Amino acid sequence: MNETIWNYRDQYAWIDKVENEDFPPMMINCSLTPLFWGKEYNENIPETISEQVESACEAFHEGASIIHINGRNPAHQSEIATSASVYSEINKKIRERCPGVVVTNSTWGEEQYTIEEKMVSLDAEYKPDMAGLNTGIFQLNLSLKERKEHLSDPKPARQLLSSIPLRYCDVNYLAKKMKSRGIKPMIEIYHQGHYWIFNDLIMKDRLETPYVCKLIFGMQSFNYASPQKLLNTINELPPDIIYFVAGMGSCQLPMNAMSVILGGHVTVGLADNVNFSKNKLAKSNGQLVARIRNIAEKMNRKIATPQQTREMLRL
Repeated sequence: MNETIWNYRDQYAWIDKVENEDFPPMMINCSLTPLFWGKEYNENIPETISEQVESACEAFHEGASIIHINGRNPAHQSEIATSASVYSEINKKIRERCPGVVVTNSTWGEEQYTIEEKMVSLDAEYKPDMAGLNTGIFQLNLSLKERKEHLSDPKPARQLLSSIPLRYCDVNYLAKKMKSRGIKPMIEIYHQGHYWIFNDLIMKDRLETPYVCKLIFGMQSFNYASPQKLLNTINELPPDIIYFVAGMGSCQLPMNAMSVILGGHVTVGLADNVNFSKNKLAKSNGQLVARIRNIAEKMNRKIATPQQTREMLRL
């Protein structure tokens, strides 16, 4: 297998890898379902357990080796799951149908949810291989659409004014619990200030190498989605790390494409982007996975199999 971790800042190493087509196989992480909105934006968004399983299988067959799950409350489909049993059922069913796939669960939630409610996925009987670990506070001011009567759990339009509260001790608590359960964190970096918290986890030995992080761009209080911001954020990465790049909305495709070029990995899916192109809704998570897979293959990036993904992440 090609060298998994290399010095991303070294332009000569990058040139050598381009000339020899020697980048590591590219891992595609498909994030299925948004946290704050759903079918009111695109009716192809999977919300129920069965919909998420079917969507995961399609994404898997299109080339995704990692599936990220934001569970939904079966009784209130517009809200996040706060029961470990929901995550356990989804994890089990996806593994049964997608051999070797890496399952990642969310530990996310708005400010009204307690830290215990956010981390229920870590207590699932069929636990995830990995879990998202948000590294710090950020703020949102979003105008959310009406969830109309023909959808389950209808709701009026609303203004989401939210500050996601996470203290150093909360992040450390989540990391410690993941480590005790043998669940690898995917560190979520929304802006460069979050490197303070990331480095604190490293110094306290909360993480095992290779570190895995997702760099997220293009939403309020996140880094701007631009080539310069991506390069600056990569330059701050600690050693022994594998990075994925995610972009919100219309930024998803260009940020993914830049990661393909730079030798990184990608996060794609309806969780972050409901459109395939301007004014054209995406048909499925699989459609978004297939597009970035095709782009990568045309640029001589091989796509990682589930087995290669597990070897690179040391799962």
